[in-house]
Amino acid sequence: MRNSCGLILALVVVASACGKKSGDAGKSGGAPAVDFAAIANAAVPAAAKASLVFENASLSDDGENMSFARPKGWTVENKAFPGKFKPPATPDLGFMTSFSVGTGCDGGCEPKDWKAVVEKQMKNLVKDGPNAHEEALPNNGRIRWDVDGDKAHVIATWWKEGDRHYRDCIVWLDNAELAKSVDAFVAACKNVRFE
Repeated sequence: MRNSCGLILALVVVASACGKKSGDAGKSGGAPAVDFAAIANAAVPAAAKASLVFENASLSDDGENMSFARPKGWTVENKAFPGKFKPPATPDLGFMTSFSVGTGCDGGCEPKDWKAVVEKQMKNLVKDGPNAHEEALPNNGRIRWDVDGDKAHVIATWWKEGDRHYRDCIVWLDNAELAKSVDAFVAACKNVRFE
């Protein structure tokens, strides 16, 4: 018994030395660097590895610093929305195809019932049905995604009580071949870090 208690204490000391606190997913506060691109690239299907590669990226939006993986070669669609990326014009990956990371307010940016707001946003993008999937994420986070024929959608949201906005990662895949890689986009959205 004494040995197992010593082992538990040693594990607690090692975990504390790493600087990562329980419940701090999505925060860096001393946490080791994360290779977000490696996480997303590991989920890219073998058939798509030559055409879909993720790279590490970061940006700031409304006082939030974000670190994440984005598809390599995709560029900012509109400088007013620095977190929304579109694929290059060639090959044609679909008019609606995009990947975005940022914050949202659903109207005025002020504290509100974020749980209700993100529920509405998530159900608007990914409708309930046999193709819809959903998982809980740390920090009041959730992720929903679907594949519906030649299209796929992903939305992840996080919120804090009393904040003036929520945080999100949204993906539209308007291309049948790209939709086959939805798991890689799910991995990218699950692992966005906000600071």
